[in-house]
Amino acid sequence: YNLIIPLEFNFFDMIGRSLPYVFVIPPKFVWPPTLARIIFYPLIIFCVSPVLFPSPELWMYGFNAIFAISNGFLGTLAMMYAPGKVLPEEQQTAGIMMSFFLNFGIFCATNFAVLLSFL
Repeated sequence: YNLIIPLEFNFFDMIGRSLPYVFVIPPKFVWPPTLARIIFYPLIIFCVSPVLFPSPELWMYGFNAIFAISNGFLGTLAMMYAPGKVLPEEQQTAGIMMSFFLNFGIFCATNFAVLLSFL
């Protein structure tokens, strides 16, 4: 279970990152589904307790897949559209900063997970 969830997330995230090759949504419609993804937090927490969902493992796989696809798709759209929102001479700098902070966030999350393993 602990191995399948990250594998499933990475697989569906890759699919989500490939979706903008097929279709895109306009920039003004990217933020509502991004904000709506907050609903996944209580849904995943409720999967821990079998009271709300009869087979929490199956629900968890489904929620994780949808969360991963939306993560890949909306994250790619944000990375595509954001540099276009600044002045043309600042677009390269904006892209570099976005890439740096994306990687810095992954770095911090990984180190935080290692820290939690010692607690």
